Amino acid sequence: ASDAKTVTFFDPGTGKATHSREDFSAIWDGIVLAFPTQMLETSSFSLPPTSSIPQKSGLALSLKKSVEMALSDGTSIKTAEERLKLSQAQLDSVFSDYTPKTELVFSASRNLDEIDTNRTLNTTTQNEAKYQWKMDKLVSSKLGGKLSTTVDIGVAMNDLSTPGQNEKQYTLGPGISIDYLQPLTKDGRVAGYAPLSRSLNTWRTAQNQYELDKQNIIFEVIGSYYNFVKAVQLVKFTEENLKQTQKQLETAKIQFKLGNLAEIEVSKMEVQLSRDQSNLIDTKRSYKSSQEQLAILIGQPNMKHINPVQDINYSPIDVDQNNMINKALKERKELKHFLYTRENLNLDLSDAKSTDDSSLSLNASFRRRGEQPRLNGALNGIEQDSWRIGATVTIPLNDNGTTKSRTAQILSQIFDLSVSIRRTKDQISFEVNEAIRNLQSTKVRYEILEKTLKLAEENLSIDELRFSRGVIASNDLQRTQLELLQLKVDRFSALVDYKLSEIELTKAVGVLGTDSL
Repeated sequence: ASDAKTVTFFDPGTGKATHSREDFSAIWDGIVLAFPTQMLETSSFSLPPTSSIPQKSGLALSLKKSVEMALSDGTSIKTAEERLKLSQAQLDSVFSDYTPKTELVFSASRNLDEIDTNRTLNTTTQNEAKYQWKMDKLVSSKLGGKLSTTVDIGVAMNDLSTPGQNEKQYTLGPGISIDYLQPLTKDGRVAGYAPLSRSLNTWRTAQNQYELDKQNIIFEVIGSYYNFVKAVQLVKFTEENLKQTQKQLETAKIQFKLGNLAEIEVSKMEVQLSRDQSNLIDTKRSYKSSQEQLAILIGQPNMKHINPVQDINYSPIDVDQNNMINKALKERKELKHFLYTRENLNLDLSDAKSTDDSSLSLNASFRRRGEQPRLNGALNGIEQDSWRIGATVTIPLNDNGTTKSRTAQILSQIFDLSVSIRRTKDQISFEVNEAIRNLQSTKVRYEILEKTLKLAEENLSIDELRFSRGVIASNDLQRTQLELLQLKVDRFSALVDYKLSEIELTKAVGVLGTDSL
């Protein structure tokens, strides 16, 4: 309406002027009947694309593809992979202590010794060059013994010079040395394998943490993806709602000019229009924020346009509370982490006790040696083979309470860990129960909204019939349409919440992975 004397009618879809006041009496019936019909055609659940949400230039992204991108390019997964690589390197370092090692050794030295009896000076020059091979090996876990082998091939030359005599000695390879240490107690045997077992458990813990990080990443990406889908639909619904309000306001203005509606009703519609415009701004801002968050999670922070293509279907599931809790107590990575930690503490306990245990050492060595006294300066090789076989029994007597103190400290740590395990089990049971309750509540909410939506659709059909017979006005019909649209918004939000609660339960049980998508 331009003023009180001249009235202009606009097409709700194009916003262009269509008829003047002079034409009104002839076409009023057609406007009243055609106007709500256009509204009904655009209020279905699958809304057409809007100009504010890119549909062609953006990346078409499904839920599974989002998770795959996050697990390949995301910052979080790269951090988890680096932690796993570090643990693997530490494990390799420990295992390398039990693999053969070779080295080439050159050394030279000169010793000056003063003989007290006659104050003469004794000098010795040593030169050595050899190739050395070493290996430490743990025998069976039942024995817990350690076998060390060293083989060196080379020449060691000693030049001994004292007043009145001068001789040279040389030692030929190979030199072979074999040592075996056998603990005589159970704790000692366990301690023999402690370094390897401890490093292996540390690596398993890192692997376990890596899988836990993957679960957290998958859960975060799924939540972000569904929230983004929700934001996209909310923008569409909000824009459609704004269009409906604009149409209703135009109708209200027409009826006000005809004297069929009070001015206060027009003012109410204008206020509602302002609210809808503000709501659209908020939903668009939420849309952009959720899109940026998803882009960061999938490792594409500079991506500006994403088009979700995931279909969200309602497929309710039945859960057994006891089975879910038992499965969670078996699958949750946190409990496995505690298991490895407890094994390491038991190893530390055996290691501590082994310092107060007896052990038996066996050793053997072989070396070929040549000697040559100074005659004419030429080497006169006299080869000699030397063998050495020995055994050592170690029986600790007193360590001033060091073992007892360390043992008590480790036992205290084991007790604290047992308490943590019990608390974690209780927390896991609570999380599973809470996830089940949340799943059930969202299921009920969705099903109630589904039934309410069907009733609203029936009410709309009734109002359409009443409107066609002139029982109700067009703004009453439009109000019913807006209520139906809002119910569709609520139903879709409830559907997203239900899907998120499904994922939350899967994560609480500890089986969330790409296979569950």
